[in-house]
Amino acid sequence: MIPIRKIFQNFFITLVRYPAPILSAILSFIFFLIVNHFLDAESVYARNFVFVRWGLECMSGISLFIAFDVFSELRKVGFAKRLGFILLGFCVLGLHYYSITPGMFESDGIFFSRYLIFLVCFHLMVSFIAFYESKEILSFWQYNYFLFRQFIVAFTYSITLFAGIASALWAIAKLFGFYFSDKYYTDIGVFVFLVFNTMYFLMNMPTQIDEFKLRHGFRPSVRIFVQYILLPIVALYAGILYVYMAKIIWTQYLPIGWVCVPILIFSILGILSFLLIYPIRYDKQYKLIFIFSKYYFYLVLPLLSLYFISIIQRVSTYGITEDRYLVIILGLWIAIISFYFIISKLDNITIIPISLFLLLSLSAIGPWGMFQLSVQNQLHHLEVLLKKNKLLNDDKLITVNSKTKLSSGHIESIQSILDYLNKRGEIEQIKYWLRDSDQQLLDKAVAANEPYSVYAMLGNSQISSYKIEPNVIYVNTNNSNSSSIPIAINNYKYFRKIDPYQIQDKEQIRQEDSVKGYLNKNTFYLVQDGIQCQISLDTIIQVVLNYRKDLLNKDSTKQNLSPSVIQNGISELRIPHDSLDFIFKDKKLNIESLQIEKMNDKYQIQFMNAYLLY
Repeated sequence: MIPIRKIFQNFFITLVRYPAPILSAILSFIFFLIVNHFLDAESVYARNFVFVRWGLECMSGISLFIAFDVFSELRKVGFAKRLGFILLGFCVLGLHYYSITPGMFESDGIFFSRYLIFLVCFHLMVSFIAFYESKEILSFWQYNYFLFRQFIVAFTYSITLFAGIASALWAIAKLFGFYFSDKYYTDIGVFVFLVFNTMYFLMNMPTQIDEFKLRHGFRPSVRIFVQYILLPIVALYAGILYVYMAKIIWTQYLPIGWVCVPILIFSILGILSFLLIYPIRYDKQYKLIFIFSKYYFYLVLPLLSLYFISIIQRVSTYGITEDRYLVIILGLWIAIISFYFIISKLDNITIIPISLFLLLSLSAIGPWGMFQLSVQNQLHHLEVLLKKNKLLNDDKLITVNSKTKLSSGHIESIQSILDYLNKRGEIEQIKYWLRDSDQQLLDKAVAANEPYSVYAMLGNSQISSYKIEPNVIYVNTNNSNSSSIPIAINNYKYFRKIDPYQIQDKEQIRQEDSVKGYLNKNTFYLVQDGIQCQISLDTIIQVVLNYRKDLLNKDSTKQNLSPSVIQNGISELRIPHDSLDFIFKDKKLNIESLQIEKMNDKYQIQFMNAYLLY
């Protein structure tokens, strides 16, 4: 058993060796703690995701500073230069912080491209920063194998620790009647997976990185894992993809866009397998491994033809976006790696992370990068659409009038591009098309973070009034603490909280329960245009809601409603507290929130938070 003194001693040594990564992990935990407990949802910090972005940057800094510290330790860098690396890291993270705009958090794809690409680059730096010369290939493999194994162990320990603490907290709550908010479980998870995981990972780093220059034995467990798990999966993917290729050749039908995903999975699994078995790749006593290592990269090349045909087809139809740009970059990287290992006799595996790092880094910066290039491409598409519909005259936007006829497809495309630019903080690039009055409308829309106000620049006709039909509508009160507002129960005898998911389709329930000979006595049913409350087989209240008229088309100025913002088919409408109270003589239904979904071209309530007084 390790004494407590030894644990603290190891912690102190690790803190001295890797101060910046540990500080990044702690700061990240603190920022997420502030977001979880102390941040007002209506504050400017919450609306602009300030602390969330700081937390994410500190989380990125963990791998970036590990790379700098490993390099400094191996190359015997002095204190002044090591401090310079830390300052450089903070500058890189600061520049990245300002490249993430609040609108990007509304789209997973944008967030992925703007944040995770840099995170991947920082992790790649850790993999090759210590050993990158051709004479250090074996040291590179042993170092990365240790990192991979240590990451798996640290992550497993973190999951176990989190499960143990969280289950203990849950047991205390159940056995002793305490209440613990879900936020506390989130705190535990963030601390364990950021602070503890980082500390445990770094505490087990060898005291001398030079240790990896010594030759170590190859573990049979790695060979067994690759030979009997990874390679059968790779073979399965290869079979599926080649059968699909044969189908395309037979039917003379171009590949669909989704083919890129399985080809990427096949390529990444194959490259991972090749890396894991690198020291024994040409050992003929393992025939399956020998055959795989010799011919795998030949199998990849024909599939890349499908890959590039598919993505080029998407780009030519819909233009370049960050996701499509990234797919092209990954395809180029796989092609480079495949050609290299087919031609080269050295098989220098350091080229795998280094080449990916260079391609991703170059694609993330500059006018040729995925962000600027995709924005310029979408601006070009917007210009083409506006000119095609005669909305640009002498490079100035013309206000739409009642005589202007635009197809719904063009309207959606124009709105989609404007929304695309706004989310990336690039909407101001259309300013040179605008007159002064329109520029003022744009500035107000950007300042208020209301992208749909931008459509007002195009007039009060089709484009500005056109609304994308949402599939899901969330209706919530303006007051975030509505549950704390007291409800007057005078003149009522009974008070009942409605189960949010208790609402059911009445006709369907009748059909299902008619066989059993009974109907649920106390429930709420969907009826035409609304809901019906039924107690002991008696209908005591029925509420009719015309969802399109009452919720989607309400005048936000007259009704004091916050406008409905629609993103990806989901609309959220803020309403004043008690604006959806329905009173019928001696009965009252107090609705706090609703979720309404489009079902068979009709809107129906899926769940409802409400109170019934009768």
